[in-house]
Amino acid sequence: MSDEAEKGTDVRAGVAAVLTIVYRILRIVLILLAVAVLLGVLFTRVPTNPTNVIVRNVLHIARTLAGPFRDVFKIKKPKDAMAVNYGVAAVVYFLLAVLVSRLPTGKR
Repeated sequence: MSDEAEKGTDVRAGVAAVLTIVYRILRIVLILLAVAVLLGVLFTRVPTNPTNVIVRNVLHIARTLAGPFRDVFKIKKPKDAMAVNYGVAAVVYFLLAVLVSRLPTGKR
């Protein structure tokens, strides 16, 4: 094999390794986002202390992450509406994580 062919193979292997790392990090981040949204639902449905810093921060993060999904379904009970709409957001984040895990890395 020529030097240029070896360099090309090395470059492709390096790109594949970097893409693999980036996809793994992205997948982990998306899963953590989904978990944060689900914790927000849990903290709303189960009696919690709203003045607790952890509860307050998780609810703030969940509200921010589920923002685009906030009014997808109109349900009369606010807690039920929040649980359904935030659940949709969590499912979307999980599906994105699955999609990222299936992206090609350039390995052959």
